[in-house]
Amino acid sequence: MKKSTTFFAILLLTISTGFAQTIDFVNSFGSLGFERPTGLALDSDKNIYNTGLFLQTVDFDPGSGVFELTSNGSEDIYITKSTPDGTIIWAKQIGGTQSDESSQLTLDDQGNIYLTGTFSGTADFDPSSAVTELTSAGFFDGFILKLDTDGNFIYVKQFSSPISSLRTSTITIDASGDLIVSGRFRDTVDFDPGAGVFELTASTASDGIFILKLTSDGNFVWAKGILGNGQGRIAAIDTDQTGNIIASGEYNNGSRDFDPSSNVFVLATRGIEWAMFVLKLDTNGDLVWAKQITGTAENYGGDVVVDSVGDIYLNGFYQGTLDFDPGSGIFELTSNGSFDIYTMKLNANGDYIWATSVGGPSFDLGINLDITPDNELLNIGIFRGTVDFDSSNDVNEFTALGNQDVFVSRTDANGNYIDTFIYGGPDFDHGFIILTDDVGDYYITGFFGGTSDFDPGMGEVFLTSNGNADGYVLKLNKPTLDITKSNYDNEIQLYPNPVRSVLTIINTSNLELDTAQITDITGKVIMFFNLETMGLTKEISLENFASGLYFVKINTLSGALTKRILKN
Repeated sequence: MKKSTTFFAILLLTISTGFAQTIDFVNSFGSLGFERPTGLALDSDKNIYNTGLFLQTVDFDPGSGVFELTSNGSEDIYITKSTPDGTIIWAKQIGGTQSDESSQLTLDDQGNIYLTGTFSGTADFDPSSAVTELTSAGFFDGFILKLDTDGNFIYVKQFSSPISSLRTSTITIDASGDLIVSGRFRDTVDFDPGAGVFELTASTASDGIFILKLTSDGNFVWAKGILGNGQGRIAAIDTDQTGNIIASGEYNNGSRDFDPSSNVFVLATRGIEWAMFVLKLDTNGDLVWAKQITGTAENYGGDVVVDSVGDIYLNGFYQGTLDFDPGSGIFELTSNGSFDIYTMKLNANGDYIWATSVGGPSFDLGINLDITPDNELLNIGIFRGTVDFDSSNDVNEFTALGNQDVFVSRTDANGNYIDTFIYGGPDFDHGFIILTDDVGDYYITGFFGGTSDFDPGMGEVFLTSNGNADGYVLKLNKPTLDITKSNYDNEIQLYPNPVRSVLTIINTSNLELDTAQITDITGKVIMFFNLETMGLTKEISLENFASGLYFVKINTLSGALTKRILKN
């Protein structure tokens, strides 16, 4: 897993893949309160746009300068633009004296920014000295905000449910440049933000799901409702190259009509538990197909991405036993713990191709996906305890030593495991969004508490949060072949790890070993010993070692291997 001293997580080098990530930069920002990024995007020049919520006063300049924003009351919304090397260009603020939250952010080909979210009370949506205020009609109203590439205000659109709440969550741009927005609502809502009226009505006691299409100028095209009993939401949305819309999410407590026309296409949960669905609409918002994944317990949607041929990749998390084939076939997987991570692939018709599941005995979530320029699939999320991230018969385990750490796993288009890296610290770390640019570099945003190491390799890049949780943006270079990695990773094991008193070296393949040394994080040699006559195992007492991170280098007659251990 990741690294550590007394309090840092450790990376167990038990994987046999030969790829390594190198860190380009990581920038964090925060106050004594709580900061949570929710959106990340890149423009054609690889400038980085980030949005989320913040409290109190936050300096968004990661360098020696100062670029402070101060929230007006409760949470406010921030939007930042940085150069490809992480240097701040500008930071903007949206909000009022009550709670304001951004949900997602996307860019058009001209670099204009589109932002969705919710607000309550009165909020100013113009980040300049000018004022464009809106006042919520319900407890929470939804909005769509457009800014130019310099962060200047263009327009804001408001959506209200007067006796309840409306939340705009996901946003994407289709092949024609139109906006596709989703969210949830109750009661009757006018989804035409202009002078016209186009109302959808849901129950006052159940969530209606909406999908809305606007032009880039914010003009109404159409709105569709997915109505039924209980709660429901769209977790993620994407479009294919012809403008078809694919959405994933979950609903609970009964049935829901997934055909937004006058026709009916009802899917139902097996009880009160949550069930994941995936839905495809054409460019006019008409139903193409809808599928659901159900099982013995709850399952949730994380993200959905569509590749260049229209195949669909989904991730999320689930409990119990789940049938991942939404057709007449059966492909069941069973979770190991409270929640496990699933990843699956469907073709353009919604037919099952493959599904994988990874997880340990604790709480593991798949949150976001991206497809690399090499047509590889990246899966980011959080995990606790020990997890084998390789869904094949091979074992590639990583252990989180903090409350929870971030993982990024890579597979090919057929679901075959390539590699995993993790990062984090002793408290909690979240990874929400991962993107790749045209050369395959990684961009990640999330939040963390305490002190965390963001370098997934052998180096160390420690950051400490200012308050309960700080936001971060991390850039990693494209994975390259790691020539320092040994072929003996699986043949030589160290147990237990973390270790309290006695470390056992296990020579699983009876290799010809020579010597070994243990160094601390400064490179100082703490212990040196001979392994020529050790046999299959050797016990080393670390009773007098201080708590912290150490490196064990084992020399064979034909090479060397370095592994990390954590002494508790």
